[in-house]
Amino acid sequence: MEDLAVVKEFLKRHEAEMARDLLLSSGIEGVVVADDCGGCRPHMLYAKAAKLLIKKEDLAKAKEILGDI
Repeated sequence: MEDLAVVKEFLKRHEAEMARDLLLSSGIEGVVVADDCGGCRPHMLYAKAAKLLIKKEDLAKAKEILGDI
């Protein structure tokens, strides 16, 4: 996990998953990490607890793609 970086944090898992899919459409793979019991308890997410991780080498391009979302 040393070569991964958090590109953005989200309040809800589905928002992070949509951003991941947007990046994937541009060729950037990512993974969503959220402390919500594997998606079974989305109401348990704490403030900005869903994180979108990508390779560090893709960080600048990903930030450009995600912009202000």
